[in-house]
Amino acid sequence: MNSDLDVLLPKLGPTGPVELFFILAVTDEIGGEAITRRIREKLDGSDRVREAGLTVSTSHRSLPPIKRDSDESREAFLEHMAAKIQESMNEETSLRMVAHE
Repeated sequence: MNSDLDVLLPKLGPTGPVELFFILAVTDEIGGEAITRRIREKLDGSDRVREAGLTVSTSHRSLPPIKRDSDESREAFLEHMAAKIQESMNEETSLRMVAHE
């Protein structure tokens, strides 16, 4: 992650035999691919990951733009945006848990 706008979010809790980490980045599709590629290269080149015998998978997903209503306060918009991000993370976590059961 290079931008001041990129955030590694804390682990959400137990997700079964896998651990999910989410990064929130303000970027376009090309930027998402670049971030994913950089993370994959770092993890693939990590001696610690290799020695632990871990399998690493990276992916990215773009969210649709979240529009701010003209009469919506900044605080209300930020809450709305956070709720949409949380919803997306919950969906991804649920998909991963079902896939590994």
